Amino acid sequence: MFVSGCSSRPKHETPAFMAALSANLDHCTRQQPVIFDAVKVNQGGLYDPVHGIFRTNVTGMYVFTATLSVSPHNSFHVAFVKNKADNVIGYIYTDIGNIWLKDSSTVLVHLDAGDEVWMVCLFDSRIEGDYNHGIDGAQDYHSHVAGFLLSAD
Repeated sequence: MFVSGCSSRPKHETPAFMAALSANLDHCTRQQPVIFDAVKVNQGGLYDPVHGIFRTNVTGMYVFTATLSVSPHNSFHVAFVKNKADNVIGYIYTDIGNIWLKDSSTVLVHLDAGDEVWMVCLFDSRIEGDYNHGIDGAQDYHSHVAGFLLSAD
């Protein structure tokens, strides 16, 4: 018999985070971490905004997504990496254009407890952070990253 609201399974917080870039990153060099320091959500407290690293505590399938912006006449080439700066698991880029550009990427990856995921520049890049378009509250979402546990093993 099913009883609504009762469960024998303990309730755990599902790891999830979202963070934005609070300032422009003018010259991000090869393998330099992209540190999204303006935390919007950090359920489980696994995202470190000082170093820009998400460290898992649950083995399972994770989803990571990022949207990055760049001003005219600039570009970015950035990767999601796992555990070391040259272990690329996803890639997002724009080449130089004469307009504002924005690109997004989503990565689905299996992680073990203790694995780390962050973003690094692959080439000299510029990434836009907080920029005031006169839209209250929207300016610091020019470039942001998010991740969450999809399913535990």
